[in-house]
Amino acid sequence: MAIPLAYIAGAGVASSLYGLYKGAKNKPKMMNQDFSFDMQNSEYSANPNMLSSISNLNNVGNRMGQMGNQFNQQYQNMIDPNSAYNQDLIGRASMDIQDLGANRLSMQQQAIAQGGGPKRLSNLLGMIGQNQDQEAIAKASAGIRQQSLQNAGAFGNMASSAFGQQGNMFAQAGGLASQVDARMLQNDQFNAQANNQYQQYLKTSAYNQASDNNANQFAYNQAQANNWTNLGGSLLGGAFSMSGGGG
Repeated sequence: MAIPLAYIAGAGVASSLYGLYKGAKNKPKMMNQDFSFDMQNSEYSANPNMLSSISNLNNVGNRMGQMGNQFNQQYQNMIDPNSAYNQDLIGRASMDIQDLGANRLSMQQQAIAQGGGPKRLSNLLGMIGQNQDQEAIAKASAGIRQQSLQNAGAFGNMASSAFGQQGNMFAQAGGLASQVDARMLQNDQFNAQANNQYQQYLKTSAYNQASDNNANQFAYNQAQANNWTNLGGSLLGGAFSMSGGGG
């Protein structure tokens, strides 16, 4: 016995409605995964002993520089015959010579007076003594300048040595500081690269998730559209079958 078209159409409608119902129940859920995580950055701390060595080298270098300045100043004082340093030495030597001359003249005057000698003899001896004192002062001044000049070379060498040691200390400290800077730079570059990779991971993961959501939503919409199309076809078929049956 043939099945009436109306029953077939009704079954098609029921099947389409079931498909719509099932599709509505199976509507895809949009994924919203948080891909972030607690990313830790690398930290670099210089060795305390290295930092202490840098500080000590710089301190020694500063002291060498101070000593070099002092030695150089003494060198300048000694090499200049008219410097305050040389003039002070010459002034003290002159005073000592003049004091000795005055004492000598006083003793001569006393001796002449006690011996009943003429006063003009005392004056003559005084003039001779003054000339001798002037010669002694001139010789002492020349000797002081010559000695200062000789000593200046030693102080000049000490100044050069101190400045050289200062340069060596600063060079060593700079070398250690450069190592610290290089390691800090390497650490910063590592962290920058890691952060870039992390941001790229977040963007790629978010993009892939959005693509999957769009694909799932498109497939769902396509399936529902097919169900609606099938329902429409079933309804039209049912209407046609009932119209034909009525004729």
